[in-house]
Amino acid sequence: MFSGSAINDFFGMLAKALGTGSSYTFPPIN
Repeated sequence: MFSGSAINDFFGMLAKALGTGSSYTFPPIN
């Protein structure tokens, strides 16, 4: 799949689009 940083950036973008904030991630991947 994606690397950790890539998936973090992806969900960060998604969270920003939803207006929740980049700190919120769907999967707890660090």
